[in-house]
Amino acid sequence: FDRAPLADAWRAGGGDPRRVLEVLRERGVTQIVANLEELQRLRETYGADPEVTPAALDALVRAGAREIPTELPGIRVIRVER
Repeated sequence: FDRAPLADAWRAGGGDPRRVLEVLRERGVTQIVANLEELQRLRETYGADPEVTPAALDALVRAGAREIPTELPGIRVIRVER
């Protein structure tokens, strides 16, 4: 499988959402786009990285990232702002 940049940042930030946002910014990440249905499918069939979860996305938003509204079902877009 390909590496999951969000999961790598989560580990590099020690699981602290504020630090994870710093790591993402340092790595030039400006947005996270997550298809929650696909993530669940991968988790059930292939063992997707356990660090990438809806709860992790929620934590990033609480830590200061901004969720961008979308009309696409099951899609979350999160802006990693400076």
